[in-house]
Amino acid sequence: MKLHVFQDWVCDEFFASLGEHRRIVVACPTGSGKTVIAMHGILRYLPAPVLWVTHRRELLKQAERHKMPVNVQMVGSFSGGDFKSVIIDEGHHCSAAQYQQIFRALPKAIVVALTATPYRLDGVGLGSCGFTKIINGPDTLELTKLRVLCPAVTFVPGSESTSSWVAHDCAKLIAARRFKKAIVYCRTVEDAVKTSSELIRIGVRSSVIHGETKEQHREDIEESFRNGKTKVLCNHTIFTEGYDLPEVDMIVLNRHTQSRCLWKQMTGRGLRRSHGKTRCIILDLAGNGVTHGSIYDREIYGLDGSVEKVEQRELPESSERDESEYEYNAAEKLKLWKPQPRPISIIESLHRLKSRSPLLKLMTALYVSPKLKRSL
Repeated sequence: MKLHVFQDWVCDEFFASLGEHRRIVVACPTGSGKTVIAMHGILRYLPAPVLWVTHRRELLKQAERHKMPVNVQMVGSFSGGDFKSVIIDEGHHCSAAQYQQIFRALPKAIVVALTATPYRLDGVGLGSCGFTKIINGPDTLELTKLRVLCPAVTFVPGSESTSSWVAHDCAKLIAARRFKKAIVYCRTVEDAVKTSSELIRIGVRSSVIHGETKEQHREDIEESFRNGKTKVLCNHTIFTEGYDLPEVDMIVLNRHTQSRCLWKQMTGRGLRRSHGKTRCIILDLAGNGVTHGSIYDREIYGLDGSVEKVEQRELPESSERDESEYEYNAAEKLKLWKPQPRPISIIESLHRLKSRSPLLKLMTALYVSPKLKRSL
């Protein structure tokens, strides 16, 4: 497979780093082809046998489709082996216990972590996992200018509120737009179910997928979405990583997150190019951009998880106008989002301190675990 010029550059940087580093992070945005870079570029520099590790079945199938000489395994299924090299897909998860078990079992292996977001909300850097080098590929703005990714136009509430909308208002807004395929990120599974039901009620073909959806039913839903029988997929946190469908031309964020990593993963699902697709609309109903700025900002993160450098940027002026023609009872009018300069490094540090709060962890556990809530 012939690689793009920027993908070749990343591979050259990787090869040049091998002399001094045994654990290397390759950081490239969603849609840049990290799997292609690794399978058809980096792989040729790695000693065999090579273990490819992922945490989701969709990512496992995606890796297997390349039919390259790697042993593809789910992280929870690792049972040992004499692997000389390890490639971790979605490598920002490397600090999790299951990955650490692999590292302990293969202490001499070369390890490559592929990620669009080499940082975590809790501030744990990949340096704590033994990584000593980050290769930063082109960012989202550069790849958009190269026409690898399509442009995005983002709208936020006029009041810059960071609260989610009720399902009825969210569905009404979606139905008012022209789009081919949309993914909706909701605050809870319950909200996702309600939003999908509201969309169906007003005539928009919609489905919902959540953690309890049976595998065969999920595959049927995804196939229906791919072939156009379904226009909208509603979910909570299912399609944040590893779901690649270039035809998606609208992303709806009806949930707010303090995690810059999760925000970029969600918006990135709509940035791939497709025939006839000229842009991706991001309806940021919960005002994530108000907290995080622009998806085109360039930030360089260190191995300790800190922000080393921030360059705040935006695409050239868009011809889009505020969506003042849409009226809602409980919701708001949207406006084109034009981020102002923000102290991202300070914001990230404050969010990380907050994420470590014992009180917040208890509140989160109560919120996400009905069984725990009942037991208390």
